[in-house]
Amino acid sequence: MFRTEALLLLGLASLLTSCGSDSSAQAGGTGSDFPIHPAVAVIQKPNGAMVQAGAWRLWSVTNDSLHYAKELPTTDNGFQLPDTGSWVVEAWGSDSEAGKPGGWRTLPLDVDFERCLNWLGRNLSSSSPSPAILGACRDLSSPTVQTRGGGDPRAVAAFRLPSARSPSAVVADSAGKALPSRIWRLWRATADTNNSLQIFKFAGFQASAENGSIELAGLQGTWVAEGWNNAPIDTSFRNPPYEAQLEVGLVSDCLGTSSQVLPRLCTTSPFDAQIYDRYNASHPDVVVAFRLPAK
Repeated sequence: MFRTEALLLLGLASLLTSCGSDSSAQAGGTGSDFPIHPAVAVIQKPNGAMVQAGAWRLWSVTNDSLHYAKELPTTDNGFQLPDTGSWVVEAWGSDSEAGKPGGWRTLPLDVDFERCLNWLGRNLSSSSPSPAILGACRDLSSPTVQTRGGGDPRAVAAFRLPSARSPSAVVADSAGKALPSRIWRLWRATADTNNSLQIFKFAGFQASAENGSIELAGLQGTWVAEGWNNAPIDTSFRNPPYEAQLEVGLVSDCLGTSSQVLPRLCTTSPFDAQIYDRYNASHPDVVVAFRLPAK
């Protein structure tokens, strides 16, 4: 599987941003009048149903801390997205359920933030992109509940928005045409091995408005990404395992020996096909690997 040869077109950028919010970056800046990302986001439950909420509470991520940001009204069955940065959002049934904000303390970033992260890829071709779909994450604790206790929100989600300055890459075929994949699941390599297998931890979802585009801001180390042309409808897609054991030799075949490798199409997937078959899950259309040195 995945026999297509690939070329890479690098999205130009001046620096890598961190997990924290990028307050100095501005929306837009794509060289056109198109917004850099959708204006509105909705939250999807693991079973595919959309979360219905009457109030939204936004928390900003800075380095390894979480800070209260603001309350948001419901807009087009979702909420208005901020410009850039990393965030946690809570969906509440109503303002009364959410309670009045105030006296919030800074919280440590949840250990499951990376696993729950939804990356929203940049938009370069639509003046009115469709609402972004965030996956609700049951592993992510509610900051409001941590701070004051009480009832749980209807959903909690984590997301990251690109800035015009942050880097991305586009995976293309041998004719220079971007691959049609827009939906990605990211896996980060660990130092743990099991004979010929290396342990990769699940590290979030990406959804791009552009074919073949992968956001790279803040990433370092070795990564593997599963790519789909369209979002799978099976419930397994939003419920990946915490880790996967991948064939070291096949990952190495994808990457070669260079210290920096931009997303490169794997001619043979390092994932065991039985993983998908066991859970009646959709097989990815492509698998890519990349290696980024620490900055």
